[in-house]
Amino acid sequence: MRSVKRRMARFCCRPGLGRLAGSGRSGVTSRMRKRALLVTALAALAATAFANPLLSQRSDTVVRMSGAPVNPRVVRLIPEVTIGGLDVPPAYQFRAIQNFTVARDGAVWVVHGSLLSSEVDIFDSDGKHARRLARQGSGPGEYRRPRRVAQLPDGRMVLRDLLHINRFNVYTPAGSYDTTWTFTRGFAGPVNFDADTAGVVWVGYSHSMNDMEFKVARMLNGVLIDTLLMPTASRVSFEEMRQGAGRVGAPFQPGWRYAWSPFGYYATAWTANYAVDLRIPVLLPGSRFGVWREGDVVRSIRRRVEPVPVSNEERNDRRARLAETRDASQGRLTGSIPDIPRTKPPIAGLQFGDDGRLWVRVATPSERFTPERVQSADGQPVVQPLAWREPVVFDVFEPDGRYIGRVGAPAYPVCSSGSMRVRGEVVWCSGRDDDDIPVLRRYRIEWR
Repeated sequence: MRSVKRRMARFCCRPGLGRLAGSGRSGVTSRMRKRALLVTALAALAATAFANPLLSQRSDTVVRMSGAPVNPRVVRLIPEVTIGGLDVPPAYQFRAIQNFTVARDGAVWVVHGSLLSSEVDIFDSDGKHARRLARQGSGPGEYRRPRRVAQLPDGRMVLRDLLHINRFNVYTPAGSYDTTWTFTRGFAGPVNFDADTAGVVWVGYSHSMNDMEFKVARMLNGVLIDTLLMPTASRVSFEEMRQGAGRVGAPFQPGWRYAWSPFGYYATAWTANYAVDLRIPVLLPGSRFGVWREGDVVRSIRRRVEPVPVSNEERNDRRARLAETRDASQGRLTGSIPDIPRTKPPIAGLQFGDDGRLWVRVATPSERFTPERVQSADGQPVVQPLAWREPVVFDVFEPDGRYIGRVGAPAYPVCSSGSMRVRGEVVWCSGRDDDDIPVLRRYRIEWR
């Protein structure tokens, strides 16, 4: 087991500072070896995790076991502002919300539309429309396929464009064009894009969809600093997704999750355990920017939790729906119907708030509800929504690992990892309301 983890660490976790991995004559053979190694290592890690859920994943891990939370009760999010919905002016209508960013002054920059045609609109902290950002095009400040906006410490906003892959537009906090960062090479692929508190912009990318070595380029003031490999979790998750494509998959399977902190590091978790590992960087001699290297200390936040059971009734319903989905796929999905686990992995998702707090979505008992039935538009069989849902609950930790408490999120719009932005006691969530209309909603956390 130890040798498997060491081999995986040498391949997956070396930071590759200033190096673009995955090139060379033996690229195809190398990728095959990497895939085999990832699958082997994942299986070994899974077996170890189920054997001992509190087993330290590394010998150089500093463990912080979380005790009682500062706030003992589960608090709820109180709605304050909604952007979007039925019967609103055109400026407040969203076809689909692709991404959004909440600036430090409370303004909300929303990328919305379709993947092929998106716009960027700015709303103030109270949800009032302020302006549309620039326009479609290739001129200064214009964009073709905007995907995400990140804020620099000086307040300026940087836009990532999926078609203009070698340039990044920079705007003032009010939305006026400021400058453009241009590079001799492009950064395509994954859309991970954020700026840390030091002003370093982290740009996730890959050479192609077949390239498992996802990378992140770090930039400062439009200058490329270095290139790192993203966490092991990102590559294993992508390989799992690719291998599972076209097959019927069971819910509640353990897997890797990872999240990026605005303090400039990644957190990872194997969801069969309640253990979130923080890879906090070490400042290199003579450098302003730290980097976590294999062998550096991992700080692990852990909790002892009871398994969340899955009732036989829910398991039977989920198996029946998987069979309906496969049969209605017209051959696009194959394979036998898998068994449904009797318990859920304790972790469902990870996310950092803009203030550096860690939000861990936890497993909760499912509840029955009555979803609205879906009507077939062309007479073809339609798979009806599952009549089970999981209440969304997060454990919230301070950056130093102190357990603050639990926050329960509303059913509509669903506040889940990746669809919310948090700063202090203010939470913005994107999703669909109970009329199935895309909305953004601002909430307030009342801890007491």
